Amino acid sequence: MNMSEIWPNLSAMFFSFIAIIMLFMFAWRMRGGAMSVVINYLVTGIFFAVFVHAGFELVEAYGWMSFDVLRYVMGILLTLGGLCFVMAGYLGLKLMSVKSDE
Repeated sequence: MNMSEIWPNLSAMFFSFIAIIMLFMFAWRMRGGAMSVVINYLVTGIFFAVFVHAGFELVEAYGWMSFDVLRYVMGILLTLGGLCFVMAGYLGLKLMSVKSDE
């Protein structure tokens, strides 16, 4: 594998990491409200289902992990991300129903 293949992937992971950190900082500053909990679950879901998942796919693409192991890791990460998205949706809908009742 040559550097022309590695640099685009490393830069994508770097900028994704910066974006996730910024989203976590944004969600952290929104303390105290129910919407901040929803955003925290969304950010956590994105972290597992997108960022970490993509990182492990790159690890497998570079031959540092077997595809058999990757399948289990992807299943776990997508499940964690999906659960976070479900919780965010549930809490968001619950929040909206409370606001509409007022």
